[in-house]
Amino acid sequence: MNKKNDLYGWEKVCRYSVVQTMKSRTMKVVLAVIFILLFFSMPAVTLFNQKGGKTESTVHKVSVYADRKALQDCFEQKFTGDLKKYTFTILTGEEMEKTLQQLKKGSGDCDVLVEIRAEEQEDSKHYGVELLTHYNEKSKVKKKDVTTLAQAMTDNLKGQLLSVGGMEKEELQELLADTAYEIKTVNANGKIKEDQEGLGDSSYVFVYAYLMVTCFAALIAGSKVAELIVTEKTSKVIEYLLTSVRPLALLVGKVAGTMLIVFMMLIGAAMALAGSMLANYLIFDTKKFLPEALEKFIHGQVLQNAGFAEIVTAVAIFFLGMLFYCILAGLAGATVSKIEELAEGMKIFSFILLIGVYLALALLTMSVSSGNFSVFSTIVYDCPLSSMFIVPAYVLIGRITLKKAVISLGILAAFTGLAVYFVTKVFEHVLYHNGSTMKFKEILAIYQTKKKGEIVK
Repeated sequence: MNKKNDLYGWEKVCRYSVVQTMKSRTMKVVLAVIFILLFFSMPAVTLFNQKGGKTESTVHKVSVYADRKALQDCFEQKFTGDLKKYTFTILTGEEMEKTLQQLKKGSGDCDVLVEIRAEEQEDSKHYGVELLTHYNEKSKVKKKDVTTLAQAMTDNLKGQLLSVGGMEKEELQELLADTAYEIKTVNANGKIKEDQEGLGDSSYVFVYAYLMVTCFAALIAGSKVAELIVTEKTSKVIEYLLTSVRPLALLVGKVAGTMLIVFMMLIGAAMALAGSMLANYLIFDTKKFLPEALEKFIHGQVLQNAGFAEIVTAVAIFFLGMLFYCILAGLAGATVSKIEELAEGMKIFSFILLIGVYLALALLTMSVSSGNFSVFSTIVYDCPLSSMFIVPAYVLIGRITLKKAVISLGILAAFTGLAVYFVTKVFEHVLYHNGSTMKFKEILAIYQTKKKGEIVK
């Protein structure tokens, strides 16, 4: 067969890899188990909550000051839903200042003080309805419970304000389009500080879930690429394949096929979760697709900053990151001659992957309490080993700017290109290797020899 170029026939290898992998009994069992667990996940969470799995809130008594009669009227009515568990006290301006002073000293019987203000000037940066939520940082009150309160109050305002007097309906609708809340802590020194630098519960859960999914996707894809290559080397199938395609086409086909399988698994998992939400809605008749315990984690407009450009950039970083790790895994698999030695050959790949995951996880953990890690953050964002695991999620939640994400994308693209260039220089010679697992210094020696234009025996 005429081999037009080094990549000729890669699509045939890709198709063969996908078919053979999907025929595997092990793959069928793994997929079935994953999808069954995901499908029943939402009803299981709802059932757990109904059996008493909820934790008691640390917030009970809430003092409220509103600078509009219409806003104040909302809290003189009887609440339904999540707000029924709180006791509200309506304050005047003077009472609000007194309560704030008591909160600073840790005295009084107020757990949380909420200021509700409406700014009607469209050119103001505070335009809209704003909730300023204060609590004593030394008290028993937990931030997650204050966040839950603020989210519930924001929801309630949107419904209640349109049913009370004091403002025109059109005015209220415009103001409510920009409803938001801020959480502040107070202490005995009289200082009030914004508590927004740390990553909130909703954002943390989203980023952590993304990091874990991406980690497993990269690990599964990389392991599968290496396994396919070493299996075919051991079974001599690779000798048959190499009569039709070049070694580089073989690698590209294996990488493309494995990435396609992983993407299909992710799509299938998303469909299983969608089915789980529908089952949760139908079984429990809750009028909500998500269990109450999970709803708050996606409720706080976590993805409100995710525009088209942010989504495209996030997907591009994820795709390039997967390609980067799969290329490295393909080279690692080619260094092995026996399937029993695969774990030994994958040590360097696993080590590199874990460095990236742990860097991202460390930044995420520190971000819960603060966001002032500029030097370390820059390292994690720009490092090609770690950017895939955190930058896409951070740009979607608005934690970093689109410009910063594009810079990370550019650096990752450059390193992926370098990885591809390096692997193309050595892969053919490594693929024909038989014997003990090759060390990195041996691969480097091959690259240096190829770079000089010499023939490797």
